Amino acid sequence: MDGIVSLVSGFSVDCVVTEGARVSLAHLMEFSHFVDLFVLEDVIYFAPQTLVEDLAPFVELADSPLCVLPKQKLSQTIYSISEYTRDIYDAVPAKHSFSMKSYDYWVNPSVRQRLEEARSIPIDWSAVLRNLRQPGPRSYEELLGSCQALQYVIKKSLEELGKTRLTIMPSSRNLLPFLDVFHQMDTPALLIYDKITAEHRKSIEDILALTRPRTVYLPPLLSVLFSRCSKRSELPTRLMELRAEFADFRRSVKDWFNELDQASTIREKVEIRKDLDQAISSLLKHYEYKREGFYKQVAGAFVSAAEEGDLKKMLIKPAFAVLKEGMTNVLPDAISVRRFTGLIDLMDQALNVESYGNLLERLFGRSLDISQEEITEAKHYKYYIQTKYGVGVPLLS
Repeated sequence: MDGIVSLVSGFSVDCVVTEGARVSLAHLMEFSHFVDLFVLEDVIYFAPQTLVEDLAPFVELADSPLCVLPKQKLSQTIYSISEYTRDIYDAVPAKHSFSMKSYDYWVNPSVRQRLEEARSIPIDWSAVLRNLRQPGPRSYEELLGSCQALQYVIKKSLEELGKTRLTIMPSSRNLLPFLDVFHQMDTPALLIYDKITAEHRKSIEDILALTRPRTVYLPPLLSVLFSRCSKRSELPTRLMELRAEFADFRRSVKDWFNELDQASTIREKVEIRKDLDQAISSLLKHYEYKREGFYKQVAGAFVSAAEEGDLKKMLIKPAFAVLKEGMTNVLPDAISVRRFTGLIDLMDQALNVESYGNLLERLFGRSLDISQEEITEAKHYKYYIQTKYGVGVPLLS
């Protein structure tokens, strides 16, 4: 049995899809990761409870990639990770917000040591999980207890995972606890997408810094998905359509992975991996060309508006359009590159969407609840993970 085991919080996904439900930065972070997996991966496994309670609109779609994780011990620990991830968000002192305070157990060694010394007596973790969703405010000590419980179930899930051919994939919110015990997780599809996304972010981060009011960064797949929806109930259907557009990409990645798996020597495997790296490098060069064209058009729009004597006209000009030269004019002929060019089309679409603030306002309205403080906290979280583990985090900030 092959596939991805996702640690995304189903509750967060459900909040984004459900009309009228409050949508926080933490919810958007989880949903963005869910979108990436849904579009780019062939099979994604979740615990049965998550599929039934939170992801039903996506499970019911024809040809949905979401599947029940059949292994009972593993599915229980995976479900527990999702619940504890939610718990450390709900219990944080800054109520209902994304905060670095949620991660004190991993960030502050003295806090962790004191807690572990105080809890030297064995804990009945099943009882802790049963009491997890009890209503009422939680103390800082209870938050740290949930953090310790999360650490425990992550270790248990890795023990069970080692008995399978499955690949586990943490989400943005439980990435730090996961990295504390395990540093190796990637798939070819996500590796390629993350490299391209990093370049996409560079293209627009300077522009975002000048926008008022400040808004969050939306990765390409998420921004394109949001741009195609007029209301939240359309998200599952439009996501399935977006997935269908990447069928060739997923097939190419699968073919590449099969080549790697069937290679008989280490030398052959190294050469096949080099082929993938070359493809990514060529894609990035092509995207850089697109990015230069993008900046030229933005500058041209400013000049044109200035010549007409009204810079306000800049707002209605196609400032976020990119050059539309044919792919064959720029990309090399290497088959290894052409198999992944669908991502360049995605980047073009992502640059053509309306402003992120308008996208979020149109789709969520007053249900959107993201503070500037949360955005700052998310940036601190991202910086901490990059500095300590050298891992990029596709956060929406």
